[in-house]
Amino acid sequence: MKTVKSSTASTTNHERERRARAAIAAALFCGFALYIAWHASHESQTRPVDELPMSTARGDDTSTLIADADKPELIKRGAYLARIGDCAACHTADPGRPYAGGLPISTPFGKIYTPNITPDPDTGIGRWSDTDFMRALHEGIGKGGERLYPAFPYVEFTRVTGQDVLAIRAYLSTVAPVHYRPPTNELRFPFNQRWLMILWNLFNFNEGRFVPDPKQSAEFNRGAYLVEGLAHCEACHTPRNFMQGLKTTGRFSGATQAGWQACNITPDRTSGIGNRGDDALISSLSTGIAASHASAAGPVADVVQHSTQYLTHEDLRSIVAYLRALPPVSGGVRRQTKDSDVLMPAFGDELNTEQVAAISSYVINQFGNPQTSITAAQVAALRAQPR
Repeated sequence: MKTVKSSTASTTNHERERRARAAIAAALFCGFALYIAWHASHESQTRPVDELPMSTARGDDTSTLIADADKPELIKRGAYLARIGDCAACHTADPGRPYAGGLPISTPFGKIYTPNITPDPDTGIGRWSDTDFMRALHEGIGKGGERLYPAFPYVEFTRVTGQDVLAIRAYLSTVAPVHYRPPTNELRFPFNQRWLMILWNLFNFNEGRFVPDPKQSAEFNRGAYLVEGLAHCEACHTPRNFMQGLKTTGRFSGATQAGWQACNITPDRTSGIGNRGDDALISSLSTGIAASHASAAGPVADVVQHSTQYLTHEDLRSIVAYLRALPPVSGGVRRQTKDSDVLMPAFGDELNTEQVAAISSYVINQFGNPQTSITAAQVAALRAQPR
């Protein structure tokens, strides 16, 4: 009889504990849901505005370009800004249908197809208002209220001023409309649930426009505005966390993209761009070739082809000025195979100055500038520099 009572009491205790855990979980879920609802209701009140116009970052006056979205000069400016953002590269799968989307983007969670951004009213953005377009770029929310996936770099585009967003919008309204509906995304469950982007954004997205640093030059601020915003350089050159958000540490220190290594573009002299002159960097961005350095290949070659070669010399110099001011991040060349990590070994202690010069000259002649060579004296001078 005592055994039966003891068993009954134990069952009752377990049931109470189960109910208590369920109540705690329900309370936590309700609390989180209330927070999301509160955040959404207050979002319009707390949403940051364009704190300073781009003219402040650039050092010129563009106020005359935003008076009328139909003005030819605004459309021309929007075309240039679309080049900076490399919009055509991602939203064009078929060169015969520019901006019609359909380009597959592979992610760890499945495949995403880029949308049609031509002014077609049924399959494109022809029925989008300026507000819809701005909300997509600034907040990552589509016309129907759906959460956009961060394959679309709204994490960076949020920094672009409203003036520039509307200029891009004005340009896209002039491109030929294409009636084409891209394939449906191929994302595994639960990653095909767009509402989960609310959680992702809480940890990986900070909405807000670019604010120039008053302590820095106009050239630096212009470069920061381009690199951190419309050019979205971090999307490829910054490592990602387990959620595929950008890591807050190691910014611009390099990452793997589409099987290619996006290089370290911090001013570290060994791993980054610290040993390259301004002219070499500008040449890399404008032509994909820099004397004494390898030529652009893979995704970065596409960026040069579709985007950076069209930038003005002033914007290229601004980008270089900003990159020069980044904190240097060191690291070695690293590749990962299915079996192990592969590190490029150091040969500094095994090769003499003449051997290093000979190897360097061969590599540069084969893959860079055939007219350039490295002398033993140059190698000796580099080795004498402090590390």
